[in-house]
Amino acid sequence: MIRGYSVDIDWGAVGMPILAYIPMTVTAGVDIQMILDGLRQVPELDGLTLVTGGYDLIARFRVRDHRHLQETLLDRLFSIPGLQRFETFLALGEIPAPDLLTTILAERDAPQATPEDAV
Repeated sequence: MIRGYSVDIDWGAVGMPILAYIPMTVTAGVDIQMILDGLRQVPELDGLTLVTGGYDLIARFRVRDHRHLQETLLDRLFSIPGLQRFETFLALGEIPAPDLLTTILAERDAPQATPEDAV
């Protein structure tokens, strides 16, 4: 089932070459919807994932430069109530993932081994 199509954007050409991943923890008992609404107001937000483990969210941001990243952190993210802890990871480059759909379809369509094949 196809749910949509995507576009491969040259982020450097549009002036947003820096990709930052920011895992976050939220304050216990906080209304997560309030945090999500606050994050959606940040124009630099490129993606957001709820996760398990030591963090609660991992956000992906596109920024122009380090100063823009600093402004995004200090002026936008730090003002969202309930966000407790941040860590910032700058991407050095992206490695294309294998084509998962092709792999899944190939495995589905591959002949299945039978007990007679093992003899």
